[in-house]
Amino acid sequence: MMTWLGLIAIGIFGIILLWMPIMLIAALFSGWWELSRLHPKHQAMMGAKRGVGTVVFSPLFQYKRCVGYAIDDDHLHLWMPPVLGIFHPPMSIMWSAMQFPEGARNISGMALVEIDARRILVSHKIVERELAVRDHVDVLDDTPNA
Repeated sequence: MMTWLGLIAIGIFGIILLWMPIMLIAALFSGWWELSRLHPKHQAMMGAKRGVGTVVFSPLFQYKRCVGYAIDDDHLHLWMPPVLGIFHPPMSIMWSAMQFPEGARNISGMALVEIDARRILVSHKIVERELAVRDHVDVLDDTPNA
């Protein structure tokens, strides 16, 4: 007769056997793995704004309200919690490596971002500071010189 402990162990083992391949496939085919390779992790500056948000690589690969982020002057740092994000290494993307296509800055609370020719959607709250800085710079660039 199987004990409760044995049943729990079998359940956990079964979940691990299913979860790990799913997360590996998600990391490889969503583009997370490639972006993390191109933009390796850097230490976030002290005082960086931190939170949890959403990153959407495609309709199939949506990381809803589970991506940790830190925002500092130079980088957007993204990571996944250890259990959820197995095979999802952390990354630090320089703001200068990001493009925000015109007219697509706010799509249902998400912002369209282009990084290394890959288009993703991120929670607007993650990039709102950078968008404000870029809008301010655009206004300064458009001001006629006296």
